[in-house]
Amino acid sequence: MMKRIAIVYYSRTGHTRNAANIIREGLMDNGIEADLREIEVEGKVGFRRIGKMSTVNDVPLLNQDYDLSEYDLVIIGSPIWAGGTAMPCLAYLDRVENRDQKTIALFMTGGMRGMDNNKKAMENMGKKLSDMGYIDPVSTLNLRYRRGKMIEGEEAIPGFLQAIVGSG
Repeated sequence: MMKRIAIVYYSRTGHTRNAANIIREGLMDNGIEADLREIEVEGKVGFRRIGKMSTVNDVPLLNQDYDLSEYDLVIIGSPIWAGGTAMPCLAYLDRVENRDQKTIALFMTGGMRGMDNNKKAMENMGKKLSDMGYIDPVSTLNLRYRRGKMIEGEEAIPGFLQAIVGSG
């Protein structure tokens, strides 16, 4: 039976959206369809407004479907904000129904401080998702972008995809 996969991501600048599309294309090259589901926030999201979003309940999400039960695997993508997961991404994931025992994979995009910062952000995201009831990811991917271009991490994409294709 063919796996049903959703790629759920938040992107403010377009980097995470670009990564989500690259991942989807890679899955399609392996004969696997994946649905893209972009997390959208009401209004313009600038850094001043982000600072006021202190909890996931403060984030006004638009037209979101929180039921991911039709998917066998969910790939979650977030930009790195202040060394952590973007608040809109956490808000969406906190509202997802039927998340227990859902197979997940994670990817993050950042650009400011290098891959060590990205790895710490990924560890923090994994801990937050575990606290929300998600299981450990089958695969993780860190990508660095600068000025709209991927500058680090591209070589890790095939391994990320292979772990997903071979899971479950």
